Amino acid sequence: MQMLNQAMLTTVFCKGMRTTANTIHFRDCLKQHNMCLPSTLAIHSGSRDTWTMPDGGDTFCIGYVAVPSTWKAHCTWSQVLEAFDLATSREDHKVVGLELIWWQRYYHHLPPHHQQGLHRCRMVSSWGTTKNTRVVAGLAHSSLEHGR
Repeated sequence: MQMLNQAMLTTVFCKGMRTTANTIHFRDCLKQHNMCLPSTLAIHSGSRDTWTMPDGGDTFCIGYVAVPSTWKAHCTWSQVLEAFDLATSREDHKVVGLELIWWQRYYHHLPPHHQQGLHRCRMVSSWGTTKNTRVVAGLAHSSLEHGR
């Protein structure tokens, strides 16, 4: 139980989630890979259940979007997408939508011949930097590569 509580502090952020015999292993895996589940943060809107039993009775939360824990602060919205068409014959699975926002500012010092008065530096967005472009390209590449 101590291991489950430790994993809860860094990967799953709400109480009352249903558990199974495999929950501890799933949360331990998230912790080992420094991942978290944004749909368990306060940014999540609505129900968390993503699967309905074949008889249409009980619903369960079995679908997640896992992101690196360092991205937690960039998560701004999460919700089960009720109207997302998975093109299945039964409506038993639903997907989780997640919105992340990145932005930052940094100062770029201009060469001395470009400096004017008190404007010794200028702010520039870092969205187009090589590092951020690689992150986004890696996400797009990974999703296509795995057929998702």
